[in-house]
Amino acid sequence: MSRRVITGINYIPSSVGPYMWHEFPADEVRSDLRDIAGHGFDVVRVLLSWDAFLESYRQPAPYRLRDFESMLRIAHELGIQVVPVIGPQSLGDCVMLPRYAIDSAGRRAGVRVLCDGRLEKGGPRDVYTDPLMIEVLQMWVEALMVAFANHPAIAAWDVCHDPGRAMRPRRIADLHSTVARMTARIRSAGDPVWATLGERDVTSARGVRLGGVAEQVDRLLIDLEPSGWHWAPEQDRASASGFVLALAARLSSVAHLGAGVGMASDGEGAAHDAHAVLEAIAGAGGDVMLSTGWRQLGPRTDGEAPYDRGPTARRFGLVDVQSDPMPAARPWFDLARADRAAEPMRPWPAQIDEADYYVNLPDALAELYAQWRGGSSGPPANVG
Repeated sequence: MSRRVITGINYIPSSVGPYMWHEFPADEVRSDLRDIAGHGFDVVRVLLSWDAFLESYRQPAPYRLRDFESMLRIAHELGIQVVPVIGPQSLGDCVMLPRYAIDSAGRRAGVRVLCDGRLEKGGPRDVYTDPLMIEVLQMWVEALMVAFANHPAIAAWDVCHDPGRAMRPRRIADLHSTVARMTARIRSAGDPVWATLGERDVTSARGVRLGGVAEQVDRLLIDLEPSGWHWAPEQDRASASGFVLALAARLSSVAHLGAGVGMASDGEGAAHDAHAVLEAIAGAGGDVMLSTGWRQLGPRTDGEAPYDRGPTARRFGLVDVQSDPMPAARPWFDLARADRAAEPMRPWPAQIDEADYYVNLPDALAELYAQWRGGSSGPPANVG
């Protein structure tokens, strides 16, 4: 049976950035979703930030759930579906947590914690092993299933957002067990489950293994940001997106694999680069493509965490703050309207020993990439 490519947006409102649920801008959301649907996109993916929804460890905030219900109603009216992210979430080097989830004496190197828009001292409590956090996450999933299971506007529930970036598990099994707890309840309700990991989970060893997550979900997504790939020549980074996705398919053994794409949408060559990345993902068999951003972020986010250390993320929107298309928008709009059939998944290389691959990084990645560029299908000696 043929599959069609699903196109969508990783959505946050321009005016408030990641603080969508702290001050829900209903009119802006309606306007954005109308435009997104009008250009042919299928889904929007949204982060349900824990510091907004889980102010109390006893129950989710009722007024936040009402705002979420409002968004679902708007989306359904406009014929677009929503993929809510409910599990561990990283935004750059930041996590957004309620105060009870912060360990004031447990700072983690390179990790910052945001609560209600303010940077807090300390680090995140271990969401994977801390008894309170396990209890809160189970409560959170249960509450969402009771309120929204089988909702017509829900395309799937996403159980994580690049967790290894800032909420890195201390043991490889920790994330797998957390995902298992969430998916068991969601599957009991009959809803689809997705999971989003980062490209660094493919190209570096940081405590996340794709296979252990992928076997528990219906679709795995990999967040790609080609501009940061120092292992690939700058002129080849767009086409290397296909390499990363094909390698992810081999490491995870998934049937359905998609990608979130973070690229600056302005500047010289933006349209060409966007087209090349989308073609590379499609060529590798990716059947979901999500753009990181609809409208570029407004001035309120200037110099504010999490964008103070990654300002290029503010340039990822397909349209500017006045909703005028950016140079990179045209390839996305064309794809969204094309009703394109998905290619068969093309894992690469032909075989790989996952344990040896991660042990031998970064050399294993460099050797595989050299082979891929040269057209070879055999694995290097130290990873096959």
